[in-house]
Amino acid sequence: MSAHEPPVAPTAPAASLRIGYPPGLSPDKWLRRMAGRFPTVHMATTLVDVGRAQLAQAQDLLASEFDVVFVREPAEAPRSAPEGLARIPLYLEDLAVLVPRDHEASLFPSLSLSDLEGECWVDPVDALASSSAEVEMHVELVAANVGLGLLPLPLACAHSRRDVVVIPLDEPPRTRMGIAWLPDRGEEDEIAGFVGIVQGRTERTSRGPEPATHTGAQAKSKAGKKGAGASGEARRRADGPVSKTRSGKTGRRGPNRGRRK
Repeated sequence: MSAHEPPVAPTAPAASLRIGYPPGLSPDKWLRRMAGRFPTVHMATTLVDVGRAQLAQAQDLLASEFDVVFVREPAEAPRSAPEGLARIPLYLEDLAVLVPRDHEASLFPSLSLSDLEGECWVDPVDALASSSAEVEMHVELVAANVGLGLLPLPLACAHSRRDVVVIPLDEPPRTRMGIAWLPDRGEEDEIAGFVGIVQGRTERTSRGPEPATHTGAQAKSKAGKKGAGASGEARRRADGPVSKTRSGKTGRRGPNRGRRK
């Protein structure tokens, strides 16, 4: 650098967001919205093995590999986050039965366990703690006509194949999807922004609470509206009760009008 050249300011490192997600979840729609709202943030997504993408493993994943991670958890798990973790439950996952394509049950759009009494089942697989390889073997046994299988519907669809039919099961969900991050990082723009998008917040939605007090013109305006509402209510009481007609219109019943017999 010559004596006449001004010093070059150091370039700030580009913001980034590392996202982990389990099989059965597609984050594409949230990634598109995040890219539109935070165009300078570099996002890296990684598919996490079934057995690791669970609530019990979330802290380890966030400490070393990810900024946010989607986790599968039991449907009845407490909604409050475990100690040392920030987590928001998102949605319950329906249950599904997996049947061979040539099985007669493959013709039905949905089933219940009572419909499948007497059927042979393959050994159950834990959708929370099992590895992706174990889930694949579960599906493989179904394809080989060893028996029927049982998995959360999104996970079953993620492992679908042409010789296995996935059918929604009319039974209570057993798993739930959530998103987790470390509490001391929750105010970082990238993390707060992405979690807000996943929750359905828009650019105009405030993350903070609504103001609890109003001053000046706002207070006068609210007082005026409150007074107008009160006087209107007093007039309605004096006129008599309001009744709805069959057409949906409101009519006012006079004080001397009785019921039809």
